[in-house]
Amino acid sequence: PVTAIKASAFVNCGFTSVVVPDSVTSIGAGAFKGCNSLVEITLPFIGFSENTNFPLGYIFGSTNGEGTPKTSENKGYTYQNTSNEYSNRCYYIPETLRKVTITKDTTVQAYSFYNCDLIEVVVLPENVSSLGSYAFKNCTSLMSIDGDEDCVLDIPASVTTWEHNVFENCHRIEKVVTNSAMIGGSAFAGCENITAAVLNSREIGSSAFINCVN
Repeated sequence: PVTAIKASAFVNCGFTSVVVPDSVTSIGAGAFKGCNSLVEITLPFIGFSENTNFPLGYIFGSTNGEGTPKTSENKGYTYQNTSNEYSNRCYYIPETLRKVTITKDTTVQAYSFYNCDLIEVVVLPENVSSLGSYAFKNCTSLMSIDGDEDCVLDIPASVTTWEHNVFENCHRIEKVVTNSAMIGGSAFAGCENITAAVLNSREIGSSAFINCVN
């Protein structure tokens, strides 16, 4: 079985759907750059390999520095700007991409989906254990992390590590259900359309629901 996908392997391919099997242990930078018809992608992990701190956009290519390089040659992309302590790059995300499924890695690293504002559905493994800081911040179109398009965030009991600002400004979320032992600080800050929450958690972090105006 295939075990590695090298950098730029599928540049400018017209795929609408991609499934990367669990046998793959590494994906090179920009492996799917220019795949600007892609609607959904299934990956064993986010970034280069399991437990490495690269955002989703790593596999779609990037440019140095902060900013939005909207030139004629870059039409068809939204931009995952990750200028922070981990990275100072602007990653290209196909504007068509709506669904991302992660099949293997149980750790969602910090900034993994940061600023992916057009992705609607993320499917995480049922045994996901860790949610990193800002992992889904500004994912303003996100409806769920379990595959359902129901605008409900259902956090499983398997989550034992929850850092801060994980779902900040996820504006489409209307209901939160948590079965994890704790909720991180500012977890749902600015999620202005939340109207219901079922919290089966022992600890709720500071400012967890700040500015959830509804």
